Amino acid sequence: MGYPDKTGEKIKVAAGWLIDNAGLKGKRVGDVAIHEQQALVLVNFGETQGLKILNLACYVMQKIKSLYGIILEPEVRVLGIDFAERLKLIK
Repeated sequence: MGYPDKTGEKIKVAAGWLIDNAGLKGKRVGDVAIHEQQALVLVNFGETQGLKILNLACYVMQKIKSLYGIILEPEVRVLGIDFAERLKLIK
């Protein structure tokens, strides 16, 4: 499902729907996971470093790009790491 953004130039899609349909809800890698019921929520089950959460986010973005040809744009600010450099690997 998509709809134009405020400028009418980009198409927005429901990222949660894409993640869910990709079978990623509940996926766990060590102490980090995608929530079982909320596809847009990443969970830290231990004392994992933020970098591992970031790696999971990048994995999700790569998976969605490979399955749907869509590049998800994160809406969070990541401090202390060059997230933009990591995103170049996905684009």
